[in-house]
Order: sequence, then C-alpha cells, then structure tokens
Amino acid sequence: MTTRIPTARVNATDVIRHLIGTIEAEIAVDAVCVCSYDDETDVYELLAHDVTDPNLSFDLAQMQNIIRQHIRREVVWEVETLLRAEDA
Repeated sequence: MTTRIPTARVNATDVIRHLIGTIEAEIAVDAVCVCSYDDETDVYELLAHDVTDPNLSFDLAQMQNIIRQHIRREVVWEVETLLRAEDA
C-alpha cells in the first residue's frame, strides 16, 4: 500500500507578501518591491510593492523605471558574467 502525502498549494500572493514582510523586518527600507524581468524580451513587471512609511510618497512609474534600468545595467550583466565564468 502506498501512502500519498498531500501536497500543499502555494499561493504566490501569500509568498510575495511574506517576502516583503521579511525584508521590511530585517532591513531599514523606505519601500520594497518584488518584480520579474526577462532580459531576452526586456519585459519588466512589478508584482507587488509596499511603502514602509505612509508619510512618504513615491512616483511608482519613476520607481519602476529606476529598478528596471538597474536590473538591465547591473543585475543582468553580473548574472551573465557569473554564468560565463562557470562555463569556463
């Protein structure tokens, strides 16, 4: 007889909220966001965000643009460099 262990369904929204809460608890930040980025298609998507201080106001479009540019210039380049180094 095979015992089947039920698999838990993971709610992506709950995972993202937990991630944001963890970041806010560990690091002094003004805002937190979770995004996805595909460097091949240059598609950026803001999945969730939270402003830790309600007295601060952010231009969401400007914040997204800054993050997208950072990802394109820094993160993608660093990951590609690491992957090339691993292949070598």
